[in-house]
Amino acid sequence: MQRLIPQELQLSPALREKSEIASETISVILIGHNNTPEGMEKSRRIFSTLNRYAKPVRLGDIIALDEDDIVAITTRIMLENFPLFTGDKIKASNSKSIPSGDKKCFTTLMTLYDCHLELLKYYKFGGNISNGRLKDYLRVRPNDETISGFYDFLVEFWSAFYTCFTEIENYIEDTSLNAAEQYRDPNDGGNIFFRPISLYPFISAIATLAMRGPEHGIIRVMEQFRNIDRTVSSEPWNRVIWNPITHKMVMRNQSLVKYLFMHMYNHDILTNKEKVAIKTKYAAVHNISMEDAITRLNNISIHNA
Repeated sequence: MQRLIPQELQLSPALREKSEIASETISVILIGHNNTPEGMEKSRRIFSTLNRYAKPVRLGDIIALDEDDIVAITTRIMLENFPLFTGDKIKASNSKSIPSGDKKCFTTLMTLYDCHLELLKYYKFGGNISNGRLKDYLRVRPNDETISGFYDFLVEFWSAFYTCFTEIENYIEDTSLNAAEQYRDPNDGGNIFFRPISLYPFISAIATLAMRGPEHGIIRVMEQFRNIDRTVSSEPWNRVIWNPITHKMVMRNQSLVKYLFMHMYNHDILTNKEKVAIKTKYAAVHNISMEDAITRLNNISIHNA
């Protein structure tokens, strides 16, 4: 443990400016640990637990530090080992948005975490879990076997993802500094999977579809989308996530994007509430009548791709 001396505390400049603070009492908590991986893990857990439950911290910090949250743990392992996420391919920030000048990353750290959270619901609970129970589950570190099992599932899922969609594999193999530039083209929006606003709803949609139709696993469901048009400015994404006038992304329709993916797969799998929502939201986005929205939606299907 390091010894702290007054010079290292750098209090002298403050004392010269305000001498009365010399008589004040300051509370200090010192936490020591063994200089081993286990010891460092223990200290990180203390830090992340204190901040998570005493004062809310940003999700990016939780992902980086949490030693109990299985999604944070496995996401960190994926960042180190899986080719789609290593190096500069994931934007590590506390924002879900990708800066316009970034031509390298696939997606953001927060988006990847959210995707993994949806995959955990499918893998561990089959979707049958409330948000409250899920939060409680993430507070306690599972055993190593459980963590390893979920990690193996993530590797299997994302391997199938880049095999299914050839542009993802092409992106992985591109070692240039602008590997993602063509997939976020400012003229047509690029590729839906390179936009957080549509990547996360896609993962959420196929997880939900697989949970509602368990006879088809999530990878089998994903493969049914192999031939859809993935250009951001194409139908049905135009005006939903892409403004054709300003050539900017539209960020407010994430739930509609999810419903559209589900509708494309099988409209009947939507709940009655979701069916009303997709018609209402789609009509509002396109400024058309409900009848016209229904007609257009009827022509949107993976079977027409």
